[in-house]
Amino acid sequence: MFAAIPEQLLLTVIGNLVSVVVLVVVGLFVYIQAPRALINRLFLFLSLSLGTYAFLIAGAALQTTYESAYLWSFFTVLNVFIVMASVHLLLVTIDRDDEWRWFIRASYLIGFAILATALYQPAWFMEGVSPRGYFTYYRDVGWLYNVMMVYFVSFPLVALGRLFVEFFSVEGERRVRYGYYGFSFVLGFGLGLINYLFAIGVPVDPFFASLIGLSFIPMAYGIFAHRLLDVHIALVRAVYGAVAIGAIAAFFVFLIFANDFLERALPGLQFWMIPLLAATVAVVTSRLVWSQTQNADRLKYEFITIAAHKLRTPLTRIRWEVPTLLQRAGDDPVLKEGILRIDVANNRLIELTNILMEAAHTEDTAYGYKKEPIDLAVAIKNALGRFDTTIKEKNLSIVTSLDPAIKKPVGDPGRIASVVDVMIENAVMYNKNGGSVRIAVTPESAGRIRFTVSDTGIGVPEDDQGRIFSSFYRSDAAKRTDTEGVGIGLSIAKNIIQKHGGRMGFESVGNNKGAAFWFTLPT
Repeated sequence: MFAAIPEQLLLTVIGNLVSVVVLVVVGLFVYIQAPRALINRLFLFLSLSLGTYAFLIAGAALQTTYESAYLWSFFTVLNVFIVMASVHLLLVTIDRDDEWRWFIRASYLIGFAILATALYQPAWFMEGVSPRGYFTYYRDVGWLYNVMMVYFVSFPLVALGRLFVEFFSVEGERRVRYGYYGFSFVLGFGLGLINYLFAIGVPVDPFFASLIGLSFIPMAYGIFAHRLLDVHIALVRAVYGAVAIGAIAAFFVFLIFANDFLERALPGLQFWMIPLLAATVAVVTSRLVWSQTQNADRLKYEFITIAAHKLRTPLTRIRWEVPTLLQRAGDDPVLKEGILRIDVANNRLIELTNILMEAAHTEDTAYGYKKEPIDLAVAIKNALGRFDTTIKEKNLSIVTSLDPAIKKPVGDPGRIASVVDVMIENAVMYNKNGGSVRIAVTPESAGRIRFTVSDTGIGVPEDDQGRIFSSFYRSDAAKRTDTEGVGIGLSIAKNIIQKHGGRMGFESVGNNKGAAFWFTLPT
């Protein structure tokens, strides 16, 4: 069937069908995110209207008889729905639909009037079809078609003008969102006019009009731009990014394989244009990948910063109330034990919030770090005290080896104490009942010390050893042993040690064979 179709015509048909698919998929995707939202419903209305138009153009181009070509071409009168949807959507976007309700109603009334008149007198709308360019048949427009095009341009242009007035009067996120809408409409309507210009004899190539579907993807993204802090919308953005990257990559592959075909189908195309376009696509794809990575990191750390701040206040209040509750408990050993357990659990949560806060600044420099001698003996004692209850419950043997003659390392005592906490906590939480923990501080080399925490716990399986210091990563064995962990402690600890000019690592023979985590620091 397609073998007999001229290459230029086939390319235009394929372009329109691709636009149909893009418009329907994007329209439905936007709609299902919030079916009750008026702006989402109007976007679906616009997408389906544009998709119908592109489908009719493709169908008309494939017709080989006068009657069928006229019928397919005549139904482009459904363009009036594009105008209705565009005007309504633009004014709802800038919250001016109540103020401009009369204008919205006028767009609907005039559109339906044009449609009814065209159905009553088809020849007024389209006089016929005739060969034009590489088309077997193309529409010969009547006076009513020209009226429709005036309507097609004027009503959306007024609404678009109102959008740009709002664009220059607002700031921040709303301005960005209006920019997405303005760009999509200007590009989309510019491409849409190409078919009309070709119909009235202007020497333009209708192929470029077939790309109209791609122009409305930025608008789909703009619908969500005012809800960027919503976790669900953040996921939607990630999906959009993945789809966009995939689509651009597919287009890149298409350009490579269709190079010869495009040069034959589009005579005005120079041989250097395709490689240039392919290179541009490659750069855009790389930029999107980088942008998605940056956005994912930013959203992740924004979320944990907010969560940590929200947790700190109630946890601090609990800590303040524990001494009072202990006094009121009197000599009741059961009540005292319960309060002490609450205190231990609360302290653990406070430490977790501190780790989360540190995670939000892992990309910061070491600016603000103190530089003073660090007493590792005190850090070890405090850490063991925090996990004393768990150590007793698991009947762990703790051995500490610290030579008092070793020179103290220099750095930020608070941050190094958090590293010690993480290492000792892991050795305790992931150890077996009746196991042992060995903590040692030894000289590493001239001007450096080595701090090591060894345990007899679950160890680090060989498959997980390459990712053990990755943020938010936890092995399956770790998840089964301690369901409360978040997989960020070691990542933050290593970052702190590196900012001190030290190194951090581990040794483990494998699963259930224990592990030894260590770090070095300058003295």
